Amino acid sequence: MNLVRIILLAVGLATALPAWSAAAAAEKIPALAAIPTALPHDDYMLYERSRLRLEEDYARFKRAAEQFNGKTAPDQTDAEFEALGAAKRQLIEGRNDFNRSINSRIDALSAAAGLKTFVFPQVSARGDVRILTGDGRALTAETIAGARLDNRARAVTGPDAHATFILPDGTSLVIGPNSELVLDDFVHDPETSASKMAVRLSKGIFRWVTGKLTRAESSFMRVTTPVLQIITRGTDFSCEVRPDGSGEVRLYSGELELQDVKTGAKFILQAGYSVTFAEGKAAARAKLSPGAEKSAF
Repeated sequence: MNLVRIILLAVGLATALPAWSAAAAAEKIPALAAIPTALPHDDYMLYERSRLRLEEDYARFKRAAEQFNGKTAPDQTDAEFEALGAAKRQLIEGRNDFNRSINSRIDALSAAAGLKTFVFPQVSARGDVRILTGDGRALTAETIAGARLDNRARAVTGPDAHATFILPDGTSLVIGPNSELVLDDFVHDPETSASKMAVRLSKGIFRWVTGKLTRAESSFMRVTTPVLQIITRGTDFSCEVRPDGSGEVRLYSGELELQDVKTGAKFILQAGYSVTFAEGKAAARAKLSPGAEKSAF
């Protein structure tokens, strides 16, 4: 304990040392689902043991932090405070090392399978949201952000679920409830802020909104549904696919190119219009009501 604190304690002026929060140390503690099941069994078990040690280290840190925070000022010591700081730094370093190692193995597995990996740095989700990757991981709402995904990852949402993926250029992909969407491709060039994404929507609903600071021509999105393929550059639209394969596209701004996946016939959809589609039927356009984008999913 330093001399100044001893004097302050003697005259009754010392206050408690800053409280330790375990939240930051717990952030992104790897979950079991973060370990690819495609790894050889011995490697998988090695990662699982490492993950369990991290959980145990965190539990010890949390108990020590709670005990320290529960003490009054005279009972707290600088040595305890510094020891907790060292333990927290060690825990965070171990967690980061684990994540780097896992990401390296994921990249290697994907490369061996001829797949690309990518990361969505910012993801918010609520409800039952899962990303099922090609290497056997089942990521949840808490573990998607920053995780390595491959171009066969499948996003699945349950009733009342909602997930928003924010691209580095501010563009957002919002997936609604009861949806299933395959992430075929994602590329982002940090130098030009150009983004390219390709997805397949088999059921459910999503909305794509280009970032406000992004040039329309630099943001490319291709969506494949059971009936239509949608190509866009810089726009705001939503797409819904019902269980029978029929659906609706609503365009709030920009322009869309739509193509029938069977006949190859193409047509352009202008802002302020929607188009409904179903297998074996001609697409039907309709004008959106004023303010439709505000009440849209």
